Amino acid sequence: MTDIIKSKSIQPSDVFELRNTIYKDGITTEKQAATLVALEKVCTDTCADWSDYYVTSLADYILCHCEPYGGISDANSDWLRRVITQKGLVRSNNEFQLLKSLLERAVPAAPSFCALVLDQLHQAMHDFPDEQASVPVSGVNIGVVSTSSMDVLDELSRTVPFN
Repeated sequence: MTDIIKSKSIQPSDVFELRNTIYKDGITTEKQAATLVALEKVCTDTCADWSDYYVTSLADYILCHCEPYGGISDANSDWLRRVITQKGLVRSNNEFQLLKSLLERAVPAAPSFCALVLDQLHQAMHDFPDEQASVPVSGVNIGVVSTSSMDVLDELSRTVPFN
């Protein structure tokens, strides 16, 4: 892992080693999850394999190793807000995709988690009101507002009990 940090780069061979040697049982502890988040922060050159591994591993950790199993509690939401946002914004496409994946899979999802997702979406839409504009989140392009925002809003409408 030292080589990854020194090079600030994650290559397919690094992902293979993380998946099959270092974390062969998956991400099962908060410390391991925090290590992945730290790698995401430090590494500026990453491969597609890393994106998939990062999102899947962290989503699986939260949904399979944290209570409530299969869902997201206020404590999970608070932890996510602390570790993947900076000044209230996600810092990378991978972090945005993690939130989206969790929103799609988590039952139940705490209102604080839904608020976290809405905060990210609101910031993106506020900064770029043209629905066809690309949306950088903390300097990283997360896609087109019209597609990603509607997907997230659609998922929220199924998740949040609106009265």
